[in-house]
Amino acid sequence: RGVMGSWLSDLFAVTTGVTGVTDSRPSTFGLRLASANPAPGRASLELAMPEHGDVEGRVHDVRGGLGRSLATGSFAPGRYLLKWDGLSESGEPASAGVYFVRMTVRGYTHTVRLALMR
Repeated sequence: RGVMGSWLSDLFAVTTGVTGVTDSRPSTFGLRLASANPAPGRASLELAMPEHGDVEGRVHDVRGGLGRSLATGSFAPGRYLLKWDGLSESGEPASAGVYFVRMTVRGYTHTVRLALMR
């Protein structure tokens, strides 16, 4: 599990996406919630990338469904803000409940649990 400092201001977005937060290179890979848990209809997560790598990040419900993509592609070293707008892949609002964000980078997988309120 990565060790991460508190380097993110309180940011929320209305759409799913990835935002570069800083150019500083973290020393370890990490993923953690950057928003309140339970989340009020949308959530933000912090991703720390110590080195270049291909990223695959998805949101799943407790049954393994939903499958909304948060981040896919090649990421440079740095810190990123991942934003989930609380919608399913088809654009429907996800119901209130427990969800898991699974991030895989260079063979390393980290999962964060979040609760979504409506």
